[in-house]
Amino acid sequence: MKQGIMALVFVALILSSSAALAVGPEPLELVGDCDGWTIDGFMFFGGSTQVDWTYWVSLAQGPDTLYQFSESGTLYSEGTFHFEGTWDMELCGDYTAVVVLMWVGGPCSSL
Repeated sequence: MKQGIMALVFVALILSSSAALAVGPEPLELVGDCDGWTIDGFMFFGGSTQVDWTYWVSLAQGPDTLYQFSESGTLYSEGTFHFEGTWDMELCGDYTAVVVLMWVGGPCSSL
């Protein structure tokens, strides 16, 4: 079995169209290793009743993109979220993982 060292750098870019409503994840934790990645956080809704989300994960070694994954969905209540996945390949060397998480607040609840 090959043993290797993997240096993984996560770069997170978070995009929101609902900043005025204080919609967003906090705290946000990104973890990556030779097996895969996890994204954990707590989503605040502000004045929204739902939040649509999409995230993208890509893995690169130097200039070459080796892996890309995306997923979308909707949260209907504030609370914790957890996304995870595997790289589906054996890794050995230095890599960069880029995570983009985008969310859009839904209709505002009446006060």
